[in-house]
Amino acid sequence: MLAVAAGHMARLEPRHTLPAVQHYSTALRELNIALSEPTQLSSNSTLGACLLLCVYEISHSEKSLWLQHLRGARDLIMYRGGPRTSDFLCRFFSLLDISGSLSSGRGPLIQGNYWLEVGKLSSVSLNQSHLNWPYYDDGSVMVDTFHELMVYMANLSKLSALSMTKFGRHNPRLIRDKAMSIQQGLHQWWTSRPTELRDQSNDWRCQPRSKPLTEPELLEQESFSSIRSCKNACIIYLQHIIHPTGIQPQGSEVALAAESILDIARKTPEGFGLEMGLLWGMFMAGVAIFHDTEAEALIRRKLSSDASISIYHADRGLELLEILWERQHRLNLKLDWRELQNEMGVQVYVMTLDPSMIDLVTDQLFSQVPSRVEPVHLLSFVFLRYTLQVVALSGRRLCFLHNALISFIRDNGMPISGQLDDDFDQTALPSPPPADESEKNAGGIAGFMVGPKIFPPKKGFGKETASKG
Repeated sequence: MLAVAAGHMARLEPRHTLPAVQHYSTALRELNIALSEPTQLSSNSTLGACLLLCVYEISHSEKSLWLQHLRGARDLIMYRGGPRTSDFLCRFFSLLDISGSLSSGRGPLIQGNYWLEVGKLSSVSLNQSHLNWPYYDDGSVMVDTFHELMVYMANLSKLSALSMTKFGRHNPRLIRDKAMSIQQGLHQWWTSRPTELRDQSNDWRCQPRSKPLTEPELLEQESFSSIRSCKNACIIYLQHIIHPTGIQPQGSEVALAAESILDIARKTPEGFGLEMGLLWGMFMAGVAIFHDTEAEALIRRKLSSDASISIYHADRGLELLEILWERQHRLNLKLDWRELQNEMGVQVYVMTLDPSMIDLVTDQLFSQVPSRVEPVHLLSFVFLRYTLQVVALSGRRLCFLHNALISFIRDNGMPISGQLDDDFDQTALPSPPPADESEKNAGGIAGFMVGPKIFPPKKGFGKETASKG
């Protein structure tokens, strides 16, 4: 957790890079020790540590080591008997795996739709009342829809990986038939979605109403926009498998999907972290466009959003798009981004999920904490919960959280190897406000909207195009 917090702070203040690396090295060493002890191989702390290392690499490192940690987590899950829907760590793994499989050009590491049937988790004896989560999704429309959409995402990533093999290149008709089958299923499934989601207008924020939207209604609408963006990204992804170098004519399904994503992005307020739910949609829109400098400028601005908002970003995805656009302009040819990624020798990670899906996982986390627990065990739950929820933390709260965790360690007399960097500079940061009930209960997107914006917009890259937008 300390490595993730310091790594996020380092995106704004480079002086935190060394402490982040030190904490990461300590965590990696402790994980290797745990892996050498058979009694620790099936523990939640070992699997959780492996997933946190993956999060660190996604959020901080410029390398592609996140995939190595994710593969390690896969091996641990299989050692524990395979994935289970009731296992909150397995569900968090599925969110990371499906996102990574789409953007890195490979299939999922674990087969099967093991993340489904979330609603049945309440049947587990937890000695607690079941809570709706996120609180604004009382009908589970958003949660159920995204989990079902993940099934199509997994199938698309598997087909994409197959199409890139020697077998796939020699059997284009087979690839096309499989793609058409997925497309038909996706269209049929989407028509069965609730009309308030399926038919949502991109202008929903400015439509006349007899009374303003309540906070839950507002957050639900934001999550619907995110899901619609992901669905349209699936359409682009699917057609790209069939025609990776084909230029889509205006009015085609792919062109309409890309324009819908761009329109959603244009009308999404900036500075609240809402862009995180649009990252994958924006990336695929960037793949679909051709010689469209206005769209490039919009995508560039959205994907290079303020680093203080979220630990998840699309830096490497934007880097790939920049190279793709430059070559397409220079050669006047449509290129396959997957081939370009292989040429670069990287495994790009672009988050596909809605932020509130992370909160759904963390809600289950504390439901597993026994009523009587030793401080050292409670600390591991606190670390993991806040690391998963860190997507909703501003830089100020990460800074406060880092120091709060260190105080927790010391107050309980817990030894910890390595040096703790408890000297985060907070001179420019206001004291964190006391948490009220709305902040405690706000999940996902709500977390982005709590508290003032602290850090100025990132300067440099994309500055000129941002001013035009």
